[in-house]
Amino acid sequence: MRHDGPGHQHLHDRVSPRPVGDGDDQDKGRKPGRIAGHEVVLRFRPGGPAILGVWSRPEMADEKILEWLGTHGQPGAVLTLSATIDGERHPVKSWTHEGGLQVAGAA
Repeated sequence: MRHDGPGHQHLHDRVSPRPVGDGDDQDKGRKPGRIAGHEVVLRFRPGGPAILGVWSRPEMADEKILEWLGTHGQPGAVLTLSATIDGERHPVKSWTHEGGLQVAGAA
C-alpha cells in the first residue's frame, strides 16, 4: 500500500493496457482505445480524503465497488468507478446514499 498524503491509500494490482472496441475500429481508420485501469474511489464525505483501488480487470473493479458499498455505504459516503481510456478517466458507476447506484449512460 502506498500513501500519498493524509487519507490517501492506493491499492494496486498489475494493470496492463488492453484494447477496447468491437474489433472493426481499425477498419474505420482508428486505433482501438487502451484501458489503463479500472479505478474505484471511496470518500467518506464529498471532496474528503479518498481510498483508491485500481484493477486491470473490469469485473474485479465492479466486485470492489459493490463490496465497498456493502461495508462503507453510509450517508455522506461517495463511491465512484471509472475506466481510464487513452489517458482520460470515464465514469462507469457512482453511488451516494441520497442518489443510490447510478450507471453512466443508463436511462
